[in-house]
Amino acid sequence: MRGVRDDKSERDARRCLRTGCGRDARAPRALCYHIEDMSQWSKQASQQASKHASKQGLKQSSKPSPKPGEKAVTRNLALNRQAGHYYHLLEKFEAGIELTGTEVKSIREGKANLKDGYAIVRKDEVWLIDCHVAAYAAGSYLNADSLRDRRLLLHRQEIDKLGGRTRERGLTIIPLRLYVKNNLIKCEIALAKGKTVWDQRETLRRRTIDRETEQAMREHRRKQ
Repeated sequence: MRGVRDDKSERDARRCLRTGCGRDARAPRALCYHIEDMSQWSKQASQQASKHASKQGLKQSSKPSPKPGEKAVTRNLALNRQAGHYYHLLEKFEAGIELTGTEVKSIREGKANLKDGYAIVRKDEVWLIDCHVAAYAAGSYLNADSLRDRRLLLHRQEIDKLGGRTRERGLTIIPLRLYVKNNLIKCEIALAKGKTVWDQRETLRRRTIDRETEQAMREHRRKQ
């Protein structure tokens, strides 16, 4: 009986709302001159549909738009953890990077290694060298060479600055991390100067002191 009632209510809803007119609302204008009254019926139908969706929990929740002064959320995909141990990091830059589709998927899975990577300025362009990106499992013949050179996207002023400082002062450019920002993969690079053996030992000594200090503070708080 429920099916019969549903069919009847659906058939009645399709009829023109003008009193005394029994024509089908889906009929062309030539067959029903009261078709303009269906705007009221369409509004009622949309309201009922929205109420039903909200009751069933099917209404999609829209994400709040970021505020003008709010920082974009970033997520690290690959880190060069040894950069701070072997180099003095003088100045950092944010760069885009040219990637193929399979490389993007592989990097998002965390299969990139920046340990042996570095960047050079070649013909007014910055290129990332020896950055290993593993082959994507489902990429098949679309996978590119894992150690291919990849172009970094920077402003002209930044490229000129990097080129000048690497030529004059003997500095090098190293990648620090790959991360996602506004759904795009970015590469953070830095102008760096190599540390001497004494500098490396001093870095280790400072890290050891900081770690022991934090541990002592945690133990003191527990005792309280």
